[in-house]
Amino acid sequence: MIQLNKFFQKEIQLISETSVRFCNPSIIKKDNYWIVLIRGIEENKKIRNRKGFFYNENWIFKYNEQFNLIEKYIIDDNELIENNKECQFGLEDGRIFEWNNELWIIFTGLDIVDNKFINTMCLAQLQDKKLINFKILKSPYNFTREKNWIPLVKNKDLYIIYQSNPIEVYKYERDQLKLV
Repeated sequence: MIQLNKFFQKEIQLISETSVRFCNPSIIKKDNYWIVLIRGIEENKKIRNRKGFFYNENWIFKYNEQFNLIEKYIIDDNELIENNKECQFGLEDGRIFEWNNELWIIFTGLDIVDNKFINTMCLAQLQDKKLINFKILKSPYNFTREKNWIPLVKNKDLYIIYQSNPIEVYKYERDQLKLV
């Protein structure tokens, strides 16, 4: 259940035509509708993706202000996954946000090397059900596992909250992260 405020509660059914289990939602309010980005993981562990790993999908659910479903679809990430080693095993744990009047998502991309997970942060614009303007965000510390960065937009600038204790914030400009 998503609780929007203390006066409005509504249980929201996330129904797909596949057998995925939904987890890790991200939500944004746009004009007169809501957009929910949610990760779907295949429950049947015999079903594998093109690399032989468990199957992962990223879905968009659009709701009106009363949270009645308007539209749902799987984000087309095939080209990115096929062409970028950093996310060849999938895009996970996305956070959707608006930046310069466009929808963007920050994900962790999954690669596996010598049976070890490598997670690299990735940034992409969502347009026409597809991810475009794909960028790799390098770890400030050259870590091989990066997850859960928080996007923050202020005055048309994109900031990334890297960690909260102690607070560490980076500004994203010209495809680089700069410590603020």
